[in-house]
Amino acid sequence: NVSFLIERYGKSQDSLNQLNEQVKEQLKKSILQEAIQGKLVPQISEEGISQELLEQIRQEKKKLVKEGKLKKSALNDSVIFKGDDNKYYEQIGTKCIDISESIPFEVPIGWCWTRLSVISNLYTGNSISETEKAIRYTNVQGMEYIGTKDVSFNHVVNYANGIAIPNEHISQFKIAPSRSVLLCIEGGSAGRKIAQIEKNVCFGNKLCCFVPYVMATSKYIYFYLQSPSFFENFRGNIAGIIGGVSVNTLKSLLIPLPPLKEQKRIVAQIEKLFEKLK
Repeated sequence: NVSFLIERYGKSQDSLNQLNEQVKEQLKKSILQEAIQGKLVPQISEEGISQELLEQIRQEKKKLVKEGKLKKSALNDSVIFKGDDNKYYEQIGTKCIDISESIPFEVPIGWCWTRLSVISNLYTGNSISETEKAIRYTNVQGMEYIGTKDVSFNHVVNYANGIAIPNEHISQFKIAPSRSVLLCIEGGSAGRKIAQIEKNVCFGNKLCCFVPYVMATSKYIYFYLQSPSFFENFRGNIAGIIGGVSVNTLKSLLIPLPPLKEQKRIVAQIEKLFEKLK
């Protein structure tokens, strides 16, 4: 019976397609995990160390504090280092604590561990009720407004959703600048919707914006947020009825930091490998 065979083949093909997708997803996760552990590209000692990048970030923060764009408390960063006893310590002001238990894996020489808040400014957006959206912000001229639903699971942003904030209302809204990263931190999509944005937008309260102090680190942060290591840590911190991770908790999460030049090579290699998986 030909139709029976066609149907059976169709089902087999569907299963195969599904399997291919799953394999691709697994491969992507492996690539990202290798990348953030310093195993994707070789280390080149001439490219410097991540401490130089942290110094660059510190200078940038000082400038922002001077300009009144950042609170002075943002300069009280912690410093994470490895002691002679091979344990990891975190220096906060005059306090020094052993944080070895929190470090998930060893990083290459020249890299360091740091907190997300050290390398980037984090904040959530503004919620708009459906009524308000319909009355005030639909089909008007202004800055696009992005909600969780406008970020897809494959990291694409729908800017043309018909919702915008007119110039006269923009001062009441938070703005995510171009090249910053948005991460959904609440609800069913928490930790799974991530995008790097291409233009300045206003955004919803369930999204957290990461604005790196040195913008060149943005792409690395974007890929780090997609890594199995980060996802596991994020999921482990979900709390509350709706299920979410607070911005304060997010700020304290760890990130392995390579030197800037190596970050660029890592990003290029991830993109090259992902392209092959398409």
